[in-house]
Parts: sequence; structure tokens; C-alpha cells
Amino acid sequence: MMPARKYILFSFLMIVFGAGIKAQDVLMTQTINGRVYRMGTDTAIAGASVYYGGSMSGTATDGTGYFALKAKAQQIPIVVSCIGYISATVHYEEGKPLVVYLVPKTEMLNMVTIIAGNDSGYGGDGMSRKDREALFISEFIGTSAFAKNCTITNMDDIRLFYNRKKDALTAICDKPIMIENRSLGYTIKYYLDRFSKTPGKLAFAGNYIFNDPQNPPDDSVKLNRSNAYKGSRIQFIRSLWNHTLKQDGYRMYTPSFAQITEDDITTHDIEQQKHMVLTQSIFVVNSHVPLVINTVNTGNSSLPFIDKDGYYGEGLQWTGGMGSQRIGDLLPYEYQPEKEFKKTAPPNK
Repeated sequence: MMPARKYILFSFLMIVFGAGIKAQDVLMTQTINGRVYRMGTDTAIAGASVYYGGSMSGTATDGTGYFALKAKAQQIPIVVSCIGYISATVHYEEGKPLVVYLVPKTEMLNMVTIIAGNDSGYGGDGMSRKDREALFISEFIGTSAFAKNCTITNMDDIRLFYNRKKDALTAICDKPIMIENRSLGYTIKYYLDRFSKTPGKLAFAGNYIFNDPQNPPDDSVKLNRSNAYKGSRIQFIRSLWNHTLKQDGYRMYTPSFAQITEDDITTHDIEQQKHMVLTQSIFVVNSHVPLVINTVNTGNSSLPFIDKDGYYGEGLQWTGGMGSQRIGDLLPYEYQPEKEFKKTAPPNK
């Protein structure tokens, strides 16, 4: 028979352990629900996409603007996008329904059209539509081997304006840009909010969701995904979160070339979620990829949130190899290289 003191302790541990499992189960089955309306009105928006940006997890609003989306374990914001509207990034609280208002793109489109003029043919600006498309694709999709095997299937929906005086290319698209990445096996729906390319400066913003039509992927796609993962931003953030930078080949230095560790640039909030703390730029190298010096910095005083899946919040600025990665090099947050999958996969029964 178990001694009374040990029995009480055992019972207490079982209660705590059981409560922890129950709480985790509730969290994983919890849903985020709400409605989406046109800004300034009570007009519901049907067919809006509600998703975690950069992932394969999403849903759509019904005829009343209602949606329900499975909650993530950590407070990753959700994105709401719809044709003809500017995407909204929304933070949520557990158990509280969301009401999201989307701003129509109409006024912005008209303003850009008036300023830029006609985007067909040469339009008197000295750059043909074909050349504009080539420039847009190289800057938006990228120039890597993976990017070169991407196709934008609705290129005609993208309006491209070139200002010869400023040597500036501007792009707008009322519909989501549909991208097929044959090398990595994904299709991407990208909601473009803005794009501009001027000498020495590129700025574009938007939100996107992946689809994996080739499931499971063939061996060549698996290899390509593994190669795209090495030295990527998603791998760096995961390694930082998991405290495995050294094992994954990463080294970090200050501008004075003092080596630093994960603990030097991360902190926890009261909910034990991790954030990056950068008071200056850091240099990052990875011994598993060709030598490229990456620079990571924050453009403001915020503490960008980071997640175990590789998600990172606004505020991080990237240069070097990580900064040159474009849409054609991206992987969804659900991606796991085979060695990591083996670590987390349940054992065969």
C-alpha cells in the first residue's frame, strides 16, 4: 500500500497534470469567431478570406460575414482579406468575438490612376508593359532558382505604372495575385496592398496564404523545400525560439564583432511569449549555407513577437541573404524539414 503522504502528493500531481492536459485540449480546440463588414457601414462582406498570414490555415466568411477559425496555441494575429478591400491584421482575445471592418480600395486605386496615368502599352513613359512585368516579377517574386520556376497566373490583373522622371515602378492589384511555385510545390494567394520600386529602394506589403496541391510532395520538391529552408528567416526565428542556433549552424555578432547568444536578444512577456530585443543591428551567419552576412534590426522601439513555428511580428528589418528572399523562396509556417518532423511526429502504433 502507498504511504499516505506519497499518495496525497501523487494525487496532487495527477490533478495538476490532468488539468494541464485539459487546458491544452481546450486551447487547441478553441475557435476564433466574428463578422466582417465594410468600413463605416453595417454591410456584411461575404467571401472574405480569414487566415494566419504566411500559413496554410484559413477560412472564409459566409453570406452574413460570419467566420470561425481554429485558434493557434499562441496569439498570432489573423489577417482578413477580400477583393476590393485593404487587408486588415487583427489581434484577438480568447473567448471574445471579433468585429472587423475592411476599407475599400476604390479611393486609393483612383488616386494612383490619376497620378500614374495609363498602364497599357508604353503610355508615353518609355517602358513597355513587357519590361514592367519583367521588373515587377524580379523584384516581387525574386531571382533565385526557385523564384525563376514561379508563374503568376493572373498577370493581366496587375496594373503597373512607371514614372520615367523618378525611375519608379508602382503596382496595384484589386484581385489577389495567384502564384504557382513549381519548385517548392505550393500555390500562393497574395493580397497586395502596395508595391513601389525606386533606385536603391524596394517597398511592398501585403498578406498571403499557401495551398499545397501536391501532398505528399515528390522527392525533388522535398529536396527543394529543404534547401529553401536552410538559412531562411523562418529557420532562423525557429532556431532562436527553440534555443538551437548553434546546433543549426547560426552565429550572431554585434557590430563590434562580439558573439552573442539567444538570451542576449530575446525576452518573455507576462504570458511567457517570446519577443526579440534589439538595441542595435546584429550580424548573422550560417555555416550550412554559402557565406552570406545577414543583418537584422528593428526600425522602431517595439519588441517583435516570435513564435515556435517561425512567425515574427512587425518591426524586423532584414538585409543580406535573408533580406533578398522574395515570394518565390518562402515556405509556409506549417513546413517541417524531415529531421524536425521525425522529432515531433507521434510514434507508430
